[in-house]
Amino acid sequence: MLLSTGVRRRRARVTGGNSRRGPGVILRSAVSLAAILTLALPDPTPVQAQSGRATLNGWVAFEGVAYVDPQPRATVELRAEPPDTGVVYSTRTDAHGFFSFTGIGLGEFILRVSAPRFRDYTAQVYLPSDFLGNWALLLKAAGPESRH
Repeated sequence: MLLSTGVRRRRARVTGGNSRRGPGVILRSAVSLAAILTLALPDPTPVQAQSGRATLNGWVAFEGVAYVDPQPRATVELRAEPPDTGVVYSTRTDAHGFFSFTGIGLGEFILRVSAPRFRDYTAQVYLPSDFLGNWALLLKAAGPESRH
């Protein structure tokens, strides 16, 4: 005599796979595999050693001068603090008011910007190792009591 337990076994279709799996299951599996591979594979970006140098880019606007008009040229200096080190970097702005210092040693500096008919601008600046920064400023027109 054969007793029945009430459990029926289904045969899995060999050719079609499990009919209950939809495209969402396959997509989730592919995304999971991609995430695992991303975490497991090393980063291809080369590691760069610190240079110990900084870059400071800047833009000088001039009060009363429209950007589309020819820009005055300004002298831009970075003077190391304390001043007795004798380290001074100097450049001039281009026709659009831009300037750039590259390869600057880290430390404290006084940034000084000057141009004829405009008041000088000064600021204390600290440049850390491997720093890349931007500085924008507006030079104010010199008053009649100022001679520059």
